[in-house]
Amino acid sequence: MNFLTHNILSVIVLVIFLFFMFRLAQMLVARLINNKNFKNHLIKLLFFIELIVWFILMYHIAEDFKLEKPILSLISAGLLILIVLWAFLYVLKDYFAGLYFKIFEDYHLNNRISFDNISGSISAFESRYLVLQTSEGYLKIPYSSLFGVKISQLPEKNQEELSIFLSIKKADINEDYIENLRKKILLMPWINLKYKPEITVLDKENENIRIKLVLLDAKFKKSVEEYLS
Repeated sequence: MNFLTHNILSVIVLVIFLFFMFRLAQMLVARLINNKNFKNHLIKLLFFIELIVWFILMYHIAEDFKLEKPILSLISAGLLILIVLWAFLYVLKDYFAGLYFKIFEDYHLNNRISFDNISGSISAFESRYLVLQTSEGYLKIPYSSLFGVKISQLPEKNQEELSIFLSIKKADINEDYIENLRKKILLMPWINLKYKPEITVLDKENENIRIKLVLLDAKFKKSVEEYLS
């Protein structure tokens, strides 16, 4: 391949053509293939093929232009560096995100979580993906997509989220009352302290305070209601 026989405009047109061809190929794979596993493998294969093509193309451009047009050789070298950085971010970002997730986030196997209208129990911590078991099957979620997302822990299946309404005179509700109520709740042996109890003052006549908490087991519901009533 000798790019000196072509002008720079031809090279630019070739680069743009290859870029859009690979984007079109990825779009067709995403829309026409229904098998998720096969689709993911094919998209990864396309990525590596594209990476190899860009390396070969930029290398030949740099080789052909380095003597007669050194400035174009420098541009090609810069493009090669950008391609390497792009590949690094594309391939390795989920590994580093996964490492951060496993070290600094307090999640364990079988924890039930919810985010972005997705809920399920953690089935596995893979190197690049968090595997959730949902009602529709197993779902692999890239760790990088979890950054900046609010993740809520859900009660375990043998646990129960409980809401209790208390009727208190409005004149008696103040900061000290709420603080003492909170301490009373935290001393209960039946609740799961991993989920912070919520106390909300309501603007209603007969139900002035709502308490939301998670029981260690649903069988403790009556004990909690009697204790707080």
